Amino acid sequence: MSTLAELLADNTGLPGEAVDHLQLVVAEWQLLADLSFADFLMWVPVVGAEGDFVCVAQVRPTTGPTAHPEDVVGTRFTSEEHPQLARAARELRLCREEEPHWYNDLPMRREAIPVRFGDRAVAC
Repeated sequence: MSTLAELLADNTGLPGEAVDHLQLVVAEWQLLADLSFADFLMWVPVVGAEGDFVCVAQVRPTTGPTAHPEDVVGTRFTSEEHPQLARAARELRLCREEEPHWYNDLPMRREAIPVRFGDRAVAC
């Protein structure tokens, strides 16, 4: 399994300061996952593959069931498959799916929250 730093180096052209920023976010987000009873996935745009995003980090809540029992890190999606990722990064705002995505018998609403570094989103 690749580390966050390796996935960022392989898929993005982010400067070291932005990589450090994302590592700080990931280091602290277990509490957020627990308080929100939600899985958190960090997606970054892939350089050279317009509209593609790769998952570089994942955390599951310890306070409730997980929506993603499988390891999603390293998975790639296009903006057509998850349009809220590209929209959140472009508009620098939270974007929600209108209809729930069904996983087994559980409805899930996916949200994309941009992670800013400077004046741009470096992840969602």
